[in-house]
Amino acid sequence: MLKEKMQAVQEATRLKAEAELLQQQKELAQEQARRLQEDKEQMAQQLAEETQGFQRTLEAERQRQLEMSAEAERLKLRMAEMSRAQARAEEDAQRFRKQAEEIGEKLHRTELATQEKVTLVQTLEIQRQQSDHDAERLREAIAELEREKEKLQQEAKLLQLKSEEMQTVQQEQLLQETQALQQSFLSEKDSLLQRERFIEQEKAKLEQLFQDEVAKAQKLREEQQRQQQQMEQERQQLVASMEEARRRQHEAEEGVRRKQEELQQLEQQRRQQEELLAEENQRLREQLQRLEEEHRAALAHSEEVTASQVAATKTLPNGRDALDGPATEAEPEHSFDGLRQKVPAQRLQEAGILSAEELQQLAQGHTTVDELARREDVRHYLQGHSSIAGLLLKPTN
Repeated sequence: MLKEKMQAVQEATRLKAEAELLQQQKELAQEQARRLQEDKEQMAQQLAEETQGFQRTLEAERQRQLEMSAEAERLKLRMAEMSRAQARAEEDAQRFRKQAEEIGEKLHRTELATQEKVTLVQTLEIQRQQSDHDAERLREAIAELEREKEKLQQEAKLLQLKSEEMQTVQQEQLLQETQALQQSFLSEKDSLLQRERFIEQEKAKLEQLFQDEVAKAQKLREEQQRQQQQMEQERQQLVASMEEARRRQHEAEEGVRRKQEELQQLEQQRRQQEELLAEENQRLREQLQRLEEEHRAALAHSEEVTASQVAATKTLPNGRDALDGPATEAEPEHSFDGLRQKVPAQRLQEAGILSAEELQQLAQGHTTVDELARREDVRHYLQGHSSIAGLLLKPTN
């Protein structure tokens, strides 16, 4: 009887100890479930924060795209202004060409006027030569008159000698004839004197005429030189104006060419910016899609882990996530240190943290677990961004 009581007390003690152990295991399972729920909420919060950050980045990128579109519109307006400036430059070039044509016509008219003046100068030169010829003939006539005068003087002397001789020889007989001869001589002398005075007057007139012709020829030569100098100055001015017009035309054409090059550069920049914007938009869309897929995969994984923990807690009699006794599942070859347990590399690849190529390099030994664990995204996934608050449970009995 006592032995049965002792066995009953031992059995009750053993059952009480097993009940306490089961209670502790249940509390540990609840603590693990709570921690998993907190991890899930924290991961969801982190994913939400990252999603909000990427949305803000996307909004900023959209704002930058709008600014780039506005910049493209300003570039288009500037291109339109440069097109108008190019049209004005072409109009200036046409005006300069018209001015050059007018200057060429004016130069042609000046050359024609110069040819007319040269013809007039040649005519005046011929007239001057004619005047020189007439003056030469007048000189010859004057010289002929001088010779006749000398001849007349000689004849007068001869006549006087003859009269004296006749006066001496036939003084009485030829007194009347001498008087008549004297009177005729005097009259002849008067006529000769008058003729001499007339010749002197003609000579003076011819000399004055000669001087006038010489002065006219000198003035004509000076006028010709002055006109030649004026024509040379006008030709130099016309050449300078033509050079200036050509320089302006060249500057206008150079300005048009520079504006065309600037327009081409602006168009090329606009195209490059549009291509960069398109690539950036495509990259952001792909990144956003990848983040959404990662977020959905992480949520699905968390839900699966929670469901498996809850199912294991409900089905196993000891309240743990595994049966009593030694573990039957071996530890994976490549695993990372998590908050409470090892995380295999395959799970990181499923969550989108590691790529298939990185997983293959890890399997082949080209990289190590430590090298990958030092990466920022891997560390955040395994350890989280902040600490997790704990809860202390005391036994009720």
